[in-house]
Amino acid sequence: MSDIKSVLFVGVGGQGTILASKILTIGLIGHGYDVKMSEVHGEVHGMSQRGGSVSTQVRFCSKVYSPIIGEGSADILVSFEEMEAARYARFLKTDGKMVVNTAQLPSLPVLSGDCPYPQGIVEELKKHVPVWAFDATKVDAIVESEEPISLAPNREPSAIDQQIAENIFPYLHDGITLQLGIGGMPNALGSLIAGSDLKDLGMHTELMSDGYLDLYQSGKITNDKKPFQRGKGVFSICMGSKELYEFLDHNQDILSAPMHYVNNPETIRQLDDFISINSCIAVDLYGQVCSESAGTRQISGTGGHLDFVTGAYVADHGKAFLAMPSSRVDKQGIRHSNILPKFTAGDIITTPRTQAPYMVTEYGVANLSGLATWQRAEALINIAHPDVREALIQAAEAQRIWRQRNKC
Repeated sequence: MSDIKSVLFVGVGGQGTILASKILTIGLIGHGYDVKMSEVHGEVHGMSQRGGSVSTQVRFCSKVYSPIIGEGSADILVSFEEMEAARYARFLKTDGKMVVNTAQLPSLPVLSGDCPYPQGIVEELKKHVPVWAFDATKVDAIVESEEPISLAPNREPSAIDQQIAENIFPYLHDGITLQLGIGGMPNALGSLIAGSDLKDLGMHTELMSDGYLDLYQSGKITNDKKPFQRGKGVFSICMGSKELYEFLDHNQDILSAPMHYVNNPETIRQLDDFISINSCIAVDLYGQVCSESAGTRQISGTGGHLDFVTGAYVADHGKAFLAMPSSRVDKQGIRHSNILPKFTAGDIITTPRTQAPYMVTEYGVANLSGLATWQRAEALINIAHPDVREALIQAAEAQRIWRQRNKC
């Protein structure tokens, strides 16, 4: 009878536990299965109509004789309430799977103050079995589809991407928690780290991309040194290759959390030795950074750019790096600097000059934190493309932010 499949539905009175099992039963019968179903009202509290525990059991195969699911024999446990998932976890097979609605409906002992509602239930369950947890109150519908999942193919790092990555690499050390953006440069940096002696890195990022896959596969990311959520890599959204998605599937060492939590500077602040690395479009000599537009032409949104700059700025030993090519060449072969004298064409300022972090181009790194205006101009001109440095110096002089003792 090893081909019999068992599904256990659990919840509290009024949640639709019995209805869900009936819908499943009807569907299975329609597909030609022999199905046995049973229901148990108020197994624990004896008051299923007033929020007591309710469980229903569905077993199906070509031939089934009993609906009873014993301890350790359920293939799937579907829990409509978080505490009920913990109550019935013992019924799940060691290789079973669990679906949990994170809604919390306190039982009478909790409501009467006799005991507190248990905390950290889902996190504890994930240590033992694959758990898909979500807040069902925020789901309107789940639609099954045969459409393949969208992929975000890797962009091969350019020579400039590689040089920028090499400029950032000396600032990295064992035990840091790393946030990477997406694109050729983060992938280049990921490859650099994967082939290095660095170890015990952590992941806390808005976007998980293939750059992280290399780091996990090479054993560089362990998350063992994170001051909290130790052992867990944290991300909010994921874009990448099929291999990346397969790596994430039922991976209990990685947590996908809401963006309002992951990107919150207060969350990031608690991560000592936090390193944030993102890209930008341009910077002016005052340290204002644009990562959203070219003039008034919109290119992207704010995203988590400023969140991670802010969080890294206030984290102990935190550092934020904003990287870009020093210049670009247009179709007519004319070179344009991405380090500008000043923003005047309607460019959207993403990071204000008061929070300007480490700026990186293929020509070096400029730490702008705490620098006077003329010092910032000098530091930025030093990492500009050599062909445009003299013009930037002349502009800085005209703007009265250049001193004769400055050397470029």
